[in-house]
Parts: sequence; C-alpha cells; structure tokens
Amino acid sequence: VRSVSSNDPNLVELKLDGVQLVNTPELEDLIDALSTNIVVKSVSFNGTGMDDTMVAALSLSLAENKAITHVSLQDNRITSEGCEYLLGTLDSNLTITYLDLSGNQVDPYLINEIESIVSSRQSRSSHRHAGVGNSRSSRISLMEDQPLSSILQRLTQNDPSLTELWLDNRDLSNLPETEPIFDALANNSYVTKLSLIGCGIDDGLVASLSLALVENTSIVEVWLSDNFITSGGCEYLLGTLDTNQTIEFLDLDGNEIEPDLMDEIQVAISKNSGLTRSHNGRERSFELS
Repeated sequence: VRSVSSNDPNLVELKLDGVQLVNTPELEDLIDALSTNIVVKSVSFNGTGMDDTMVAALSLSLAENKAITHVSLQDNRITSEGCEYLLGTLDSNLTITYLDLSGNQVDPYLINEIESIVSSRQSRSSHRHAGVGNSRSSRISLMEDQPLSSILQRLTQNDPSLTELWLDNRDLSNLPETEPIFDALANNSYVTKLSLIGCGIDDGLVASLSLALVENTSIVEVWLSDNFITSGGCEYLLGTLDTNQTIEFLDLDGNEIEPDLMDEIQVAISKNSGLTRSHNGRERSFELS
C-alpha cells in the first residue's frame, strides 16, 4: 500500500495472484491508492477471492486511474453484476487495453462487450506504434500519401467522412498548412478523434490548437504524445478544458510537463468524462450500497 500511495517508480506491475484478499484490512486502502497512482501499468488479482462488492470498489478506482493498461481478474467470484461495474469503468476510462475475466460467472454477452471494447483499443494502440493505421477506408482520415492541403480542404468543407484525423509522425513544425488546419478544426463538426503524435508540436503550436479546441464541440479524443510541449503549453490546454466539456481523453505522454500539471489535466478530463455513463441504453452507476 505504501509503494502504491507514494508512486514508487519501481512498482510498475502489481501482482497479487493467489493472495486471499477477502476481509483483508489493507485492501480498501490499496484500491483507493490505485486511483491516483501514475506508475503502475498492470494489475493482476487472479484467484484472490474477489467478488462483486470488491470489483465495484476497484471499478471506482480504475475510473480515476490513467496509467493502468492491463487488468487481470481471472478465477474469482465475479458475476455479471460485477462485470457491469467494469463496463461502466470502460465507458469513462480509455486507457485500459486488456481486461481478463475468464474463470468467473459472467454472462457470455457481457464478456463479448468487454472483449469488443478492449479489442478496438488494442487495434488503435497498434496503429499508434506503427505510426500508420492499417485501415484505408474512407472513415479513417490518415493516409500516408494524402497532402495536408487536401486534408485542410476536407476540414474546411466539413467533410462528413472525415471523422478521425491521424497525422502521427508528420513533422508539422514550420509548415504553412499547420495553423490553417488548426483554425479549420474550430468550426468542424465531424472530426471526433485527433492524433498528432510525434509531430514536432511545441508550445506555440499547442497555443493555436488550444484556441481551436475552445470553439470545437465534436472532438472527444486528443493524442499529443511525444512532442515538444512543456508546462507552458500544458497551461494553454488546461485553459481549453475550463470551457470545453467535450474532450474526454487527452494524451500528453512523452512531453516535458510537470507532474502536478499532468494531474490537473487528469482531474479536468475526469470531470468531462464523468463516473456515470450510458452504455447501450443502460445507465450504470458506481454507487456502492
């Protein structure tokens, strides 16, 4: 518990497989500590006796956490009710890309919902690391050979087929089209996901982008990892989040930003995302009785 609470940089994987956690006095403190931990990437509670009440508390914590990508809960006492809590978490937490519930008494259709969500995220993650998406359909907006002038035209014309703008690994610094593209995003109503990973974005460019995002009401995900953004640039984005209530995900990993500002970003995003979300027409609340 102390290591998790203090963000011990050596504790990247939390593995408690086989440890019986039922009625363990430290469990509640451990789960609470995970909500604000920014180091742990993987948690494994296989065969720990975890039931629906325990998984409900874990779900609340994971809804706040922005670092954990892998969660393993095999061979426990989780039922379909507990799975509903986890589905609610996935509605607001966009970081988790792996969730294993095998060996629990969960209805197959709920398992399928879980697998569908995490599978789509795994595909997106593969796209990011490759730098270019595998899909070439008209709904995927990044095309390696598509000139920025063409992208700018589609944004300006509000092209309804341009719903995801992926420009990963293109050097956008000092290009004449960059700021006009940001300006066009301000009034665009179809793009919902914007990815500018490794594009050479600095504080000056992020200031321009922040102004555009203040006006935009359709973009929900923004990826800005591995750029040249400092704490000064992060302040612009925090100002944007004061007025923009649409953005539910903002990735700034790999930039030179102070941890306290990253925490402020996470708090602002959490307020936008909310802890109660609608999933397939059903409301899921995280209140524990």
